Amino acid sequence: MKVCIIEIMPRGHYTLVDSLARIFGSDSKNELLILTRERGYELLIPLIHEIPCKIHIDYVSGNSLTHNILEKISDFQPDRIYIVTLEKYFLEFIRLKFPCQVNLFIHNIDDWFRLTPSILIYRFFAGLRMTGSFFYYIKTCFVYPFFKKWIKKKVLTSGGKFVVLNKYLKNELGLYTPIKNIDVIPFSVYNHKIRNVSLNTGLIRFCIPGMLDTMRRDYFSLFNILEENLDFLKNRIELDLLGSINHKMGGGKIINEAEKLIKKGLKINYYTKSFIPMAEFDKELAKAHFILGNMNLRIHKYSSYGITKDSGIIFTMIRVAKPGLLPEKYLLIDELKSSTLLFKDYGDLANIIKRIVIEPLLLDQLTVAAEKNSLLFEPSVVLKTLV
Repeated sequence: MKVCIIEIMPRGHYTLVDSLARIFGSDSKNELLILTRERGYELLIPLIHEIPCKIHIDYVSGNSLTHNILEKISDFQPDRIYIVTLEKYFLEFIRLKFPCQVNLFIHNIDDWFRLTPSILIYRFFAGLRMTGSFFYYIKTCFVYPFFKKWIKKKVLTSGGKFVVLNKYLKNELGLYTPIKNIDVIPFSVYNHKIRNVSLNTGLIRFCIPGMLDTMRRDYFSLFNILEENLDFLKNRIELDLLGSINHKMGGGKIINEAEKLIKKGLKINYYTKSFIPMAEFDKELAKAHFILGNMNLRIHKYSSYGITKDSGIIFTMIRVAKPGLLPEKYLLIDELKSSTLLFKDYGDLANIIKRIVIEPLLLDQLTVAAEKNSLLFEPSVVLKTLV
């Protein structure tokens, strides 16, 4: 099978591209073409030496986007195309005439299927209050929905499917389109080459992966419980804030609060780079003992993590076979329940963290379970569900 993967957004989901390549590349008879931006090219080029099938990675320019994509697809003649992220260039994709089935990832069901006037008006005013970007929200709420309807029709006409990240999202999307039109592909697959190098420093390392902002995660409640238990925790745990800082969404305030805890003796790592390369991200991630999900589950009244969109946090756990700490109300997939501890609120999280410190055997048991669970997401296992 010849598979073309397209990720040309300025800030794309390169981890998902990596996963798609590993899934279809697990069969040496397949052949892959990845079309991306120049930055994506630099990040993904190591795949050529890591995947057993024949793989081509090329980048396209923004000035002649449609022409470049069509030319490269025409030369490759794929059996399937996967569009990983589509947040702009809608008119360009409407004009493209694809020669085979086209599959589109739906990262947020709200953005593509819940487009009633009342919801769009709510999102317009909510976005305007948050950022003040009037023309941006005019486009996203009242212009782009028309383009998206054309693109959805184009996907189905090609014989393609809408792709979501887990079975719960598949059920939710099934309220808007027949289940036969939906595939499930995880955001990350197990990468056994990322060795577990949890540091034996006497500190238990809790990693929060992802960009630092106040909208998607609640850092301040976490910092409060750490400060309340500082005397007990400061020489027993460390916190790794593994993501770039989103200053527009309160990232600077998060770092300011983290610095206060650092001065009081708690070890906290953070990163000042605008973008953390995938290799460096994986290297730091491999040092963690736990992946901590301090998510704000309810984004707004029409959108929630685990229901209409998923968090990358569980797929980070899968990718490196690490146990997790997640909010109890998060709709966790069955495959990870034996390697995840759930907390009701941040007071409960404090008690769980102290229990992990006091009971070292618990960490060992959860780590073994995490390794076993990640095997369910090996690339070749996922591929069998798609072919």
